[in-house]
Amino acid sequence: MFKVELVGAQGFTRQLSNELRSEVKRLANDLFTEVKKTTPVDTGRARSGWKKTVNDRGFVLTNNVPYVPILDKGRHMTNKGYRGSKQAPNGIVGPSLDTIKRKN
Repeated sequence: MFKVELVGAQGFTRQLSNELRSEVKRLANDLFTEVKKTTPVDTGRARSGWKKTVNDRGFVLTNNVPYVPILDKGRHMTNKGYRGSKQAPNGIVGPSLDTIKRKN
């Protein structure tokens, strides 16, 4: 016999909310780890610039290093201007998200 019993909507809602919060934290941690791993390293400034904020509604990854948007486009700065990045030719965030999707 298979039986599903719902006892009190509040308890169910609380359990679901806790599970969702747990999954959001897991996703935030996985993506944060992958983004850091994917960030090209010259001096290490860009990689160490990543910060993660997690709250009840979701998470935010930020990096205030000025050239990270350039790296995220698969480029890097040289004294001759912008060039394609050999370490992260496809950028940072997009490939990191793709990796996380494949893992889940």
